[in-house]
Amino acid sequence: MCIDDQPKSEENLLSSEKMDLKSMVSILDGKMPALNNKIIMSLSSQHEQNRNVSREQITTLQREKTNSEAFRQNFRGFSYPEKAGPREAVNQLQELCLQWLKPEIHTKDQILELLVLEQFLTILPSEIRIWVKSQHPENIEEAVTLAEDLTQMLEEEALISQDSFLQEKVDDGTEKARLSSVFPVARFQGKKEKGKGKKIGN
Repeated sequence: MCIDDQPKSEENLLSSEKMDLKSMVSILDGKMPALNNKIIMSLSSQHEQNRNVSREQITTLQREKTNSEAFRQNFRGFSYPEKAGPREAVNQLQELCLQWLKPEIHTKDQILELLVLEQFLTILPSEIRIWVKSQHPENIEEAVTLAEDLTQMLEEEALISQDSFLQEKVDDGTEKARLSSVFPVARFQGKKEKGKGKKIGN
C-alpha cells in the first residue's frame, strides 16, 4: 500500500498546475543535496581525468616525434664501420631504418610521405629550408605551404627593395638612362616624369 502511494504522490507533484519548473527544482534540490554533490564531484573527477589523458597524449606525441627525428638522424648519419664489414653495416642500416620508419605501425603511404618530406626539405634553398624545418611540418602539404608562403614573402620584399632603390636613383637624377634600359620599372617611372613635364609646359 505504501509502495503504491509513492508513485501517485510523485505523479501528483509533477502534474500539479501550480508547480513551475523553478519551484520543482528547488524542491528536488532540497530533498537531494547529497545526490547533487555526488553528480558534481563525479563530473569534476571525469573532467580532471580527461585533462590528464589529453596531457598524456600530447606528451606521448611529442616524445614519439622527438624519437622519430633522432632515429632519422641516426639512420642518415650512420657511417660505415670498417671493422664490422659490409654485411654488418647493412644489418645496422636496416635496423636504424626500421626504427625511423616503423613499418609495423605506419602504412606504405605514410612511409613514402616521410621519405618525400625529408628529401623535399633537403633540396629547398638554405634560407627557406632552415625556416620551414623550424616550423616542424608534419606532412608534405604543410611543408609545401610553408615554403610557398615564405617564397612569396621574399619575392615581395625583393620587389619593394628594388622599387625603392630605383626610386632613389631616379629622384637623384644619376644613372637614369642606364637604369631605364635595364629595369622596366625605371622606364615606367621615366615615362611618368616626362608626362608630368609636358603637362607643366602646356
